[in-house]
Amino acid sequence: MGKWIKDKVFNNADEFISWLDDNFGEFIDEHINDNHIHHTWAPNHSSNGSTLQLHRNMRNYHVNTNGWNDIAQNITIGKDGVIVTGRTIEVMPVSALSYNGTRDLHPFAYEMIGNFDKGNDKLEGYQLESAIKVSKYFYEKSKGIVFHRECLINGKQPKSCPGTGIEKDWFMDMVKDKNFGIDNVSESPEVKEEDIHREDIQSANYLQNGDKGIEVKNLQKRLIKAGYELPKFGVDEHFGDETESAVREMQKKNKITVDGLYGSESESKLSDELSKLVEEKVEEPKNSKTKSETIEKESRPLLEKGDKGKWVKEAQTLLVKNGYKLPKYGIDGDYGNETLSQVKKFQKDQGLKSDGLIGKNSWAKLLKPNPRKSKNPYDGKSVVAKVDVKFYDSPRWDNHSGICEAGQSFPHVLGKCKTGNGYHYVVMNSSKNKRYYITANSRYTYLK
Repeated sequence: MGKWIKDKVFNNADEFISWLDDNFGEFIDEHINDNHIHHTWAPNHSSNGSTLQLHRNMRNYHVNTNGWNDIAQNITIGKDGVIVTGRTIEVMPVSALSYNGTRDLHPFAYEMIGNFDKGNDKLEGYQLESAIKVSKYFYEKSKGIVFHRECLINGKQPKSCPGTGIEKDWFMDMVKDKNFGIDNVSESPEVKEEDIHREDIQSANYLQNGDKGIEVKNLQKRLIKAGYELPKFGVDEHFGDETESAVREMQKKNKITVDGLYGSESESKLSDELSKLVEEKVEEPKNSKTKSETIEKESRPLLEKGDKGKWVKEAQTLLVKNGYKLPKYGIDGDYGNETLSQVKKFQKDQGLKSDGLIGKNSWAKLLKPNPRKSKNPYDGKSVVAKVDVKFYDSPRWDNHSGICEAGQSFPHVLGKCKTGNGYHYVVMNSSKNKRYYITANSRYTYLK
């Protein structure tokens, strides 16, 4: 992966996308979930200065007035289509309250210089071309394309951003058009009044005790990732006393107003914490002697259903190592329903909250679990063939899949099942991650 360069100027979207894909294409595949789209409102098309100068003015305001550690957005798109890089893609942007994600999975945000509310600036020409091409790049990587006004707070719209003069379907039609060209663009239709709830704008500025929903869930996950504990209720989508206490603790730590209200200032401070976060490193005791008992210090992220990548593979590997089976999909790096089921079982067995979220405590137990009583009487047993024996990919006695030669074995026995008038051992071939069936008749096989 390349190095993000701040204030790097690109004359157009083609130059930027070429640089972005060469240096961060794989990072985007694994760590970017959405493309968030904003307008600046101020500065706008009447503001004096180059795109770079206006971009630097914004950074100065965000850092010295708002108290953030950098400019909010990843890139700024000028009215001339010029693109300037801002906050590094490797950390969360300050994009939308409770939608900024985590260091491991977050949106890519751009600001288009202009006030695109109806009756003001128009998104057109080279600026429109750059915006569409950047969003098209993310869309073709199967990332979501999200207008700021779609990031609801308590079901309400926090802003009209990126402007009431930009209709979402009009924008997306161009993003999806493989033959998109700036010369044949129609003007955006007016945004329907029912799509912009102006009465919401002033009341959707923060989350507070009593709120419920996906925005609260996102906040709770971010709090846990930053090390603020929610031991009793965890991620339950309900902003109760426990969540308020964690918010207050975070506000006190960051020396901002301690009121338990989660607004833009709290969001930016929590984002800064997550940007700098080095996950708690977990390792085995110093008296560990074997290589298998030595766990390398590494940063381990909060995982949940839907996540993919190397950390999911590590969690799955540890689950299997600790005796939790993934017979259908195995160690595939995809946190799906099968992995979720086994994570919940593991958490229950370890006395943890069984919510399927792999956080600090779950990682620690995966690395060094408490002993558990096996419910499988065949754990630790192998099936050894006395003579050449057929094995099958389903419980039957015809159309065998292969031969287990005399003296060979299947080292993982999942159980025993009745097949017709006889019995099969259910075994797992770890190298192929596949389940097989082999006779349990003691004339042909035995357990070791």
